[in-house]
Amino acid sequence: DRDHLAGQCLVDQEPPGALLAGRDRHGVSAECHPGNTVGFMAMLCLFPREDKAFFIAFNADSETADYERFHALLIRSLGITGTRSATDREASDDIADWQGFYVPQPLSMRPFAWIDTVLGVSRIQWDGTRLHIASLQSKRIQLQPLGGHLFRAGHRRQASHVLLASTTGERVVSNGLQTLVRIETTRIVLLWSSLLAGVFGLGYVLAVGTTRRLRGRLGTADALFAPWLATLALLLPMPFFLTQSVLALGDRTVASVLLAAVTGLLPLALLFGMGMCVRGPRRPGARRDALALLAALQCLLGLVAWGMLPFRLWH
Repeated sequence: DRDHLAGQCLVDQEPPGALLAGRDRHGVSAECHPGNTVGFMAMLCLFPREDKAFFIAFNADSETADYERFHALLIRSLGITGTRSATDREASDDIADWQGFYVPQPLSMRPFAWIDTVLGVSRIQWDGTRLHIASLQSKRIQLQPLGGHLFRAGHRRQASHVLLASTTGERVVSNGLQTLVRIETTRIVLLWSSLLAGVFGLGYVLAVGTTRRLRGRLGTADALFAPWLATLALLLPMPFFLTQSVLALGDRTVASVLLAAVTGLLPLALLFGMGMCVRGPRRPGARRDALALLAALQCLLGLVAWGMLPFRLWH
Protein backbone atom coordinates (compact mmCIF):
# COMPACT_ATOMS: atom_id res chain seq x y z
CA ASP A 1 0.00 0.00 0.00
CA ARG A 2 0.96 3.68 -0.03
CA ASP A 3 2.52 3.63 3.45
CA HIS A 4 4.58 0.56 2.61
CA LEU A 5 5.92 2.14 -0.58
CA ALA A 6 6.70 5.38 1.22
CA GLY A 7 8.51 3.43 3.89
CA GLN A 8 10.60 1.64 1.30
CA CYS A 9 11.54 4.99 -0.22
CA LEU A 10 12.65 6.16 3.22
CA VAL A 11 14.67 3.04 3.92
CA ASP A 12 16.24 2.80 0.47
CA GLN A 13 17.31 6.41 0.22
CA GLU A 14 20.97 5.68 -0.58
CA PRO A 15 21.81 7.00 -4.06
CA PRO A 16 22.80 4.34 -6.60
CA GLY A 17 26.50 3.96 -7.22
CA ALA A 18 27.57 5.87 -4.09
CA LEU A 19 28.12 5.15 -0.43
CA LEU A 20 25.95 8.09 0.59
CA ALA A 21 22.83 8.28 2.72
CA GLY A 22 20.12 10.91 2.92
CA ARG A 23 20.63 13.27 5.88
CA ASP A 24 18.02 15.71 7.14
CA ARG A 25 19.69 18.16 9.51
CA HIS A 26 19.71 21.90 10.22
CA GLY A 27 16.69 22.49 7.99
CA VAL A 28 18.29 21.10 4.81
CA SER A 29 18.59 17.73 3.06
CA ALA A 30 21.91 16.34 1.86
CA GLU A 31 23.61 13.14 0.74
CA CYS A 32 26.32 12.41 3.31
CA HIS A 33 28.92 9.87 4.32
CA PRO A 34 30.59 9.85 7.76
CA GLY A 35 34.13 8.56 8.23
CA ASN A 36 34.79 7.84 11.89
CA THR A 37 37.40 5.78 13.69
CA VAL A 38 38.92 5.78 17.15
CA GLY A 39 40.21 9.29 17.81
CA PHE A 40 39.02 10.84 14.54
CA MET A 41 35.73 12.00 13.01
CA ALA A 42 34.87 13.23 9.51
CA MET A 43 31.83 14.10 7.38
CA LEU A 44 31.30 14.54 3.64
CA CYS A 45 27.98 16.10 2.51
CA LEU A 46 26.80 16.78 -1.05
CA PHE A 47 23.98 19.13 -2.06
CA PRO A 48 23.15 18.12 -5.67
CA ARG A 49 20.51 20.82 -6.25
CA GLU A 50 22.93 23.61 -5.33
CA ASP A 51 25.96 21.85 -6.86
CA LYS A 52 27.84 22.35 -3.59
CA ALA A 53 29.51 20.17 -0.98
CA PHE A 54 31.57 20.27 2.17
CA PHE A 55 34.09 17.99 3.87
CA ILE A 56 35.32 18.38 7.42
CA ALA A 57 37.63 16.23 9.57
CA PHE A 58 38.46 16.36 13.28
CA ASN A 59 41.50 14.88 14.99
CA ALA A 60 39.43 14.36 18.15
CA ASP A 61 36.62 12.03 19.14
CA SER A 62 34.90 13.58 22.16
CA GLU A 63 31.63 12.36 23.66
CA THR A 64 30.68 15.89 24.73
CA ALA A 65 31.76 17.90 21.66
CA ASP A 66 29.04 19.46 19.48
CA TYR A 67 30.25 18.43 16.03
CA GLU A 68 26.88 19.31 14.49
CA ARG A 69 27.62 22.97 15.22
CA PHE A 70 30.44 22.87 12.67
CA HIS A 71 28.14 21.23 10.12
CA ALA A 72 25.54 23.97 10.64
CA LEU A 73 28.20 26.70 10.19
CA LEU A 74 29.37 25.13 6.93
CA ILE A 75 25.80 24.84 5.62
CA ARG A 76 25.17 28.52 6.35
CA SER A 77 28.47 29.57 4.76
CA LEU A 78 27.54 27.66 1.59
CA GLY A 79 24.18 29.42 1.44
CA ILE A 80 22.16 26.20 1.20
CA THR A 81 18.40 26.86 1.11
CA GLY A 82 16.11 25.13 3.58
CA THR A 83 13.88 22.16 2.83
CA ARG A 84 10.13 22.53 3.17
CA SER A 85 8.74 20.67 6.19
CA ALA A 86 6.34 17.80 5.66
CA THR A 87 2.80 18.39 6.98
CA ASP A 88 1.83 16.58 10.18
CA ARG A 89 -1.06 14.17 9.67
CA GLU A 90 -3.01 11.69 11.73
CA ALA A 91 -1.27 8.38 12.29
CA SER A 92 -2.71 4.97 11.46
CA ASP A 93 -5.14 3.44 13.97
CA ASP A 94 -2.85 0.45 14.67
CA ILE A 95 0.25 2.36 15.87
CA ALA A 96 -0.22 1.00 19.40
CA ASP A 97 0.61 -2.46 18.02
CA TRP A 98 4.26 -1.35 17.70
CA GLN A 99 4.69 -0.64 21.41
CA GLY A 100 7.28 -2.73 23.27
CA PHE A 101 11.00 -3.40 23.52
CA TYR A 102 13.27 -3.37 20.46
CA VAL A 103 16.86 -4.35 19.64
CA PRO A 104 19.05 -3.36 16.66
CA GLN A 105 19.03 -5.67 13.63
CA PRO A 106 21.27 -6.59 12.02
CA LEU A 107 23.69 -6.45 14.94
CA SER A 108 26.75 -4.25 14.40
CA MET A 109 29.30 -7.03 15.08
CA ARG A 110 28.40 -10.64 15.75
CA PRO A 111 30.95 -11.14 18.60
CA PHE A 112 29.23 -8.29 20.47
CA ALA A 113 25.65 -9.46 19.82
CA TRP A 114 24.98 -9.83 23.54
CA ILE A 115 26.02 -6.22 24.19
CA ASP A 116 23.84 -4.91 21.35
CA THR A 117 20.87 -6.93 22.58
CA VAL A 118 21.09 -6.22 26.32
CA LEU A 119 22.53 -2.70 26.36
CA GLY A 120 21.15 -1.58 22.99
CA VAL A 121 17.52 -2.25 23.86
CA SER A 122 15.00 0.54 23.17
CA ARG A 123 11.45 0.98 24.39
CA ILE A 124 8.77 2.38 22.06
CA GLN A 125 5.58 3.93 23.42
CA TRP A 126 2.61 5.61 21.72
CA ASP A 127 0.67 8.23 23.71
CA GLY A 128 -2.01 8.76 21.09
CA THR A 129 -0.35 11.79 19.47
CA ARG A 130 3.40 11.16 19.59
CA LEU A 131 5.68 8.13 19.32
CA HIS A 132 8.44 7.96 21.95
CA ILE A 133 11.70 5.99 21.60
CA ALA A 134 13.81 5.67 24.74
CA SER A 135 17.11 3.79 25.00
CA LEU A 136 20.08 3.48 27.35
CA GLN A 137 22.58 4.76 24.79
CA SER A 138 20.90 7.88 23.42
CA LYS A 139 18.51 10.65 24.31
CA ARG A 140 14.76 10.06 24.27
CA ILE A 141 13.29 10.73 20.82
CA GLN A 142 9.80 12.11 20.24
CA LEU A 143 8.33 11.48 16.79
CA GLN A 144 5.49 13.38 15.15
CA PRO A 145 3.11 11.50 12.82
CA LEU A 146 3.12 12.33 9.12
CA GLY A 147 0.20 10.06 8.28
CA GLY A 148 -0.06 6.29 8.09
CA HIS A 149 3.11 4.70 9.49
CA LEU A 150 5.51 7.57 8.76
CA PHE A 151 6.98 9.79 11.47
CA ARG A 152 9.58 12.51 11.83
CA ALA A 153 11.76 13.62 14.70
CA GLY A 154 10.98 17.12 15.95
CA HIS A 155 14.07 18.72 14.37
CA ARG A 156 13.65 17.07 10.97
CA ARG A 157 11.79 18.45 7.95
CA GLN A 158 10.90 15.15 6.26
CA ALA A 159 9.97 11.63 7.37
CA SER A 160 12.75 10.17 9.51
CA HIS A 161 11.17 6.92 10.79
CA VAL A 162 8.82 4.31 9.41
CA LEU A 163 6.94 1.46 11.08
CA LEU A 164 6.84 -1.80 9.13
CA ALA A 165 5.61 -5.35 9.61
CA SER A 166 7.72 -8.17 8.16
CA THR A 167 6.27 -11.10 6.26
CA THR A 168 6.51 -13.14 9.47
CA GLY A 169 4.61 -10.53 11.48
CA GLU A 170 7.63 -9.00 13.24
CA ARG A 171 7.22 -5.34 14.17
CA VAL A 172 10.02 -3.20 12.76
CA VAL A 173 11.03 0.45 13.18
CA SER A 174 13.61 1.98 10.86
CA ASN A 175 15.18 5.38 10.24
CA GLY A 176 16.86 4.28 7.01
CA LEU A 177 20.24 3.70 8.65
CA GLN A 178 19.29 1.64 11.69
CA THR A 179 16.55 -0.96 12.02
CA LEU A 180 14.96 -1.99 15.32
CA VAL A 181 13.07 -5.28 15.67
CA ARG A 182 10.70 -5.97 18.55
CA ILE A 183 11.85 -8.49 21.15
CA GLU A 184 9.65 -10.40 23.56
CA THR A 185 9.41 -8.65 26.93
CA THR A 186 10.02 -11.97 28.71
CA ARG A 187 13.30 -12.46 26.88
CA ILE A 188 14.69 -9.03 27.67
CA VAL A 189 13.62 -9.39 31.32
CA LEU A 190 15.47 -12.71 31.54
CA LEU A 191 18.60 -11.24 29.94
CA TRP A 192 18.64 -8.28 32.31
CA SER A 193 17.91 -10.48 35.32
CA SER A 194 20.83 -12.70 34.34
CA LEU A 195 23.11 -9.66 34.01
CA LEU A 196 22.10 -8.17 37.38
CA ALA A 197 22.48 -11.54 39.12
CA GLY A 198 25.93 -11.96 37.55
CA VAL A 199 27.05 -8.50 38.70
CA PHE A 200 25.79 -9.26 42.22
CA GLY A 201 27.58 -12.64 42.24
CA LEU A 202 30.94 -11.27 41.10
CA GLY A 203 30.58 -8.33 43.47
CA TYR A 204 30.01 -10.76 46.34
CA VAL A 205 33.04 -12.84 45.37
CA LEU A 206 35.26 -9.76 45.20
CA ALA A 207 33.97 -8.07 48.38
CA VAL A 208 33.64 -11.12 50.62
CA GLY A 209 36.81 -12.73 49.28
CA THR A 210 38.82 -9.54 49.91
CA THR A 211 37.37 -9.22 53.43
CA ARG A 212 38.27 -12.81 54.28
CA ARG A 213 41.74 -12.36 52.80
CA LEU A 214 42.40 -9.26 54.92
CA ARG A 215 41.29 -11.19 58.00
CA GLY A 216 43.51 -14.13 57.10
CA ARG A 217 40.55 -16.48 56.57
CA LEU A 218 40.72 -17.01 52.79
CA GLY A 219 42.77 -20.15 52.30
CA THR A 220 43.08 -22.47 49.32
CA ALA A 221 40.39 -24.69 50.86
CA ASP A 222 37.85 -21.84 50.70
CA ALA A 223 35.33 -22.13 47.86
CA LEU A 224 35.81 -18.42 47.06
CA PHE A 225 39.61 -18.61 46.77
CA ALA A 226 39.91 -19.57 43.08
CA PRO A 227 36.95 -17.37 41.94
CA TRP A 228 38.39 -14.43 43.94
CA LEU A 229 41.81 -14.79 42.31
CA ALA A 230 40.23 -15.14 38.85
CA THR A 231 38.14 -12.01 39.40
CA LEU A 232 41.20 -10.00 40.48
CA ALA A 233 43.04 -11.34 37.43
CA LEU A 234 40.67 -9.29 35.25
CA LEU A 235 42.82 -6.29 36.21
CA LEU A 236 46.02 -7.81 34.80
CA PRO A 237 45.55 -6.64 31.16
CA MET A 238 44.90 -3.02 32.23
CA PRO A 239 48.55 -1.81 32.42
CA PHE A 240 49.24 -3.29 28.97
CA PHE A 241 46.18 -1.57 27.45
CA LEU A 242 47.28 1.76 28.97
CA THR A 243 50.70 1.50 27.30
CA GLN A 244 49.56 0.42 23.83
CA SER A 245 48.03 2.54 21.06
CA VAL A 246 44.23 2.73 20.87
CA LEU A 247 44.59 1.83 17.19
CA ALA A 248 45.86 -1.62 18.27
CA LEU A 249 42.66 -2.57 20.13
CA GLY A 250 41.68 -5.02 17.42
CA ASP A 251 45.12 -6.63 17.12
CA ARG A 252 46.58 -9.66 18.88
CA THR A 253 48.69 -7.85 21.45
CA VAL A 254 49.92 -8.84 24.92
CA ALA A 255 46.98 -6.94 26.39
CA SER A 256 44.28 -8.52 24.22
CA VAL A 257 45.66 -12.07 24.54
CA LEU A 258 45.90 -11.66 28.31
CA LEU A 259 42.30 -10.35 28.39
CA ALA A 260 41.12 -13.41 26.47
CA ALA A 261 42.99 -15.69 28.87
CA VAL A 262 41.64 -14.20 32.11
CA THR A 263 38.05 -13.95 30.82
CA GLY A 264 38.26 -17.56 29.67
CA LEU A 265 39.56 -18.76 33.03
CA LEU A 266 36.91 -16.94 35.09
CA PRO A 267 34.00 -19.35 34.35
CA LEU A 268 36.30 -22.31 35.04
CA ALA A 269 37.31 -20.84 38.39
CA LEU A 270 33.65 -20.35 39.32
CA LEU A 271 32.89 -23.94 38.34
CA PHE A 272 35.78 -25.08 40.53
CA GLY A 273 34.42 -23.03 43.42
CA MET A 274 30.93 -24.46 42.95
CA GLY A 275 32.39 -27.94 43.04
CA MET A 276 34.08 -27.20 46.35
CA CYS A 277 30.78 -25.91 47.76
CA VAL A 278 29.02 -29.12 46.76
CA ARG A 279 31.74 -31.56 47.90
CA GLY A 280 33.25 -29.63 50.80
CA PRO A 281 32.21 -29.69 54.46
CA ARG A 282 29.31 -27.53 55.60
CA ARG A 283 30.43 -24.31 57.27
CA PRO A 284 28.92 -20.89 58.11
CA GLY A 285 28.27 -18.87 54.96
CA ALA A 286 28.65 -21.83 52.61
CA ARG A 287 25.09 -21.46 51.28
CA ARG A 288 25.57 -17.76 50.58
CA ASP A 289 28.85 -18.51 48.80
CA ALA A 290 27.15 -21.14 46.65
CA LEU A 291 24.27 -18.83 45.70
CA ALA A 292 26.68 -16.03 44.77
CA LEU A 293 28.84 -18.35 42.69
CA LEU A 294 25.75 -19.75 40.97
CA ALA A 295 24.48 -16.22 40.20
CA ALA A 296 27.80 -15.24 38.63
CA LEU A 297 28.24 -18.56 36.84
CA GLN A 298 24.87 -18.52 35.08
CA CYS A 299 25.65 -15.09 33.64
CA LEU A 300 29.14 -16.09 32.48
CA LEU A 301 27.91 -19.32 30.91
CA GLY A 302 25.32 -17.24 29.08
CA LEU A 303 28.13 -15.04 27.75
CA VAL A 304 29.99 -18.16 26.63
CA ALA A 305 26.89 -19.31 24.77
CA TRP A 306 26.65 -15.90 23.05
CA GLY A 307 30.31 -16.13 22.02
CA MET A 308 31.38 -13.26 24.29
CA LEU A 309 33.78 -15.31 26.42
CA PRO A 310 36.67 -15.66 26.14
CA PHE A 311 36.63 -11.96 25.21
CA ARG A 312 38.75 -11.73 22.05
CA LEU A 313 39.09 -8.21 20.71
CA TRP A 314 40.67 -9.39 17.45
CA HIS A 315 37.47 -11.21 16.38
